[in-house]
Amino acid sequence: MKYLRLLPYKLGSHAARVLSRALNGLRVRLNGRFRPRPRHLVVNWGNPRKPHWWINGLNDPDVVAISSNKLLALQKMKASGVSIPEFTVDHEVAKSWVAAGKIVVGRRILNGSKGIGCIIYGEEGQETPEFNCPLYTLHLRHRREFRIHIFKGRIIDMVEKKKRNGFEARRRWIRSYNNGYVFTRDQLQVPEVVKQESLKASNSLGLDFGAVDIAYREKENRAYVLEVNTAPGIEGKTIKSYINAIAGELNG
Repeated sequence: MKYLRLLPYKLGSHAARVLSRALNGLRVRLNGRFRPRPRHLVVNWGNPRKPHWWINGLNDPDVVAISSNKLLALQKMKASGVSIPEFTVDHEVAKSWVAAGKIVVGRRILNGSKGIGCIIYGEEGQETPEFNCPLYTLHLRHRREFRIHIFKGRIIDMVEKKKRNGFEARRRWIRSYNNGYVFTRDQLQVPEVVKQESLKASNSLGLDFGAVDIAYREKENRAYVLEVNTAPGIEGKTIKSYINAIAGELNG
């Protein structure tokens, strides 16, 4: 049997705290006094910085650093043939998309989450902001979006992102909790292509575990990976899924 040691991206991470308590583990600091031992299982929860003591744990920080950078992750997934939205770093290309009537999402922050640092170009009736972002993606029109949790090459949990009833979105192009979207299992039916592209995305990035945000276009029966989270917010049944998955590694 092994003993869990969790390296979180921040010590106060709710998910890291819940998992360490449930599995009788400890959270460790990046630059603390911790030294791994043979019977330790080190699990990196979203930390892109590699401590000098790092051993062969789950989710190498170097891999997390790439996965959490929107541009680097898209480039790596594209090279592996993963289905993703079209993107560019060229301001002129982004301008041409807007001129053609497209909606473009610019990212000022490459490792942001929850829509932080996002700029929308091409909104009707809105003044077009200056094109000064390091990454632009074509907005993908889709009705359904999922989060697929993967651990060691297998799916351990699935939820669908839906808008809360009666919530008036402040930013119609950003599907985040603050903008009225929540994850649900109500009448959950996940298309096979969503599962397969999610597995491809996680594998292409070299992750041991992660939560894939993926859009689905029903008319085309095609899925598009938006991003892969290495420190996803977890609650309810999803917590149990991670507890069981990590427990299997501890007892294996």
